Amino acid sequence: MVEQQLMVRHRERELTRTGRIGPTTPELSWQLVVDTTGVGGFGTDPLRQAGFTPTSIVIHGGDAVSHPDAHTYRVPKRDLAGVLDICLGQGRLTIADTLPDAAVLRAELENFRVTINIATGHDAYAAGPVEEWRVGSHDDLVLAVAVAVWLGESQPIPRLDPLIAAAWTDLPR
Repeated sequence: MVEQQLMVRHRERELTRTGRIGPTTPELSWQLVVDTTGVGGFGTDPLRQAGFTPTSIVIHGGDAVSHPDAHTYRVPKRDLAGVLDICLGQGRLTIADTLPDAAVLRAELENFRVTINIATGHDAYAAGPVEEWRVGSHDDLVLAVAVAVWLGESQPIPRLDPLIAAAWTDLPR
């Protein structure tokens, strides 16, 4: 959500400053990340056709991150949950009350659980009890934020564009 607001403000400023916006603008210093778990190329093909270069994240239940090609990462769900837990715990990630769906995101975070099968040692991450997974709580927003935070923590942008920095300071906190 923060990324969306940041991008909207950045694009508005870019349009005002240069008269154009788009994926080829050299001043942009951002990454577009897409959770393509279950959809594969259908999640990124239209973006690539529009001229963007999205980073694709495939969430899996394993225990190692892999990087099968230049624009794809396969990331264990435990890594996504872990980076959220650390960033929230350290206060580096906060949820502004003014963000759209802030209450929904908070509820999803409160319901997001890890369960460990005692017999196998396998860990599973989900929102709410297993029996409610289709009708109860969801984790869509949690995973969307987790994917963005994971990429930012593991592949930080080396330089923060001044326009993005300016937009960032204008965001309500």
